[in-house]
Amino acid sequence: MTLARATQELVGNQAAMSQANVLGVAAQPMTMWRAPKGIPFQDQLPDVAALAPAAATAGVHVGWGIDPMDWQCAQTNQDSNCILKNLNEYLDRGASGVILMHAIYKLSAATLPAVVQSIKDHGYHIVMVEDLIRDKYGATSAQIAAANAAAGFSAADLSTAATASTQKSKWYLNTVE
Repeated sequence: MTLARATQELVGNQAAMSQANVLGVAAQPMTMWRAPKGIPFQDQLPDVAALAPAAATAGVHVGWGIDPMDWQCAQTNQDSNCILKNLNEYLDRGASGVILMHAIYKLSAATLPAVVQSIKDHGYHIVMVEDLIRDKYGATSAQIAAANAAAGFSAADLSTAATASTQKSKWYLNTVE
């Protein structure tokens, strides 16, 4: 199933289930999320934008701007140089943003110190995603999630049409990349 083929109900149910799982082990609700498989969450994609009210129940979508393809390097038995080469192609051309890496690969973890060094060598500094959200929107992810909830976005009640629901909150399409 891709996000583009999902329904509001399915996305809302997934958001509610994920939130319940997080609350089962954490003291705070989830306020940031990433779309499965990197499906963009953009208002110019009507099939995806229609899911915005349901997805908003999970908080702020955090995308990425840099993909060093660590998963591909790991799956093709390459070494750290593969990840660094891919990363540096982005950094050399001045790209910035959230860097996607996967915690399930030993290669990614082993390469992380070199990734951090490369970021610093290119004159960048590392910040928390929450700082990016605050800088971009003037509010924390928790405040945005609360605004979504106050606007009526609820994973339990997705009966209103997406077009009507989108008028309730300016936060629902917030994406950090």
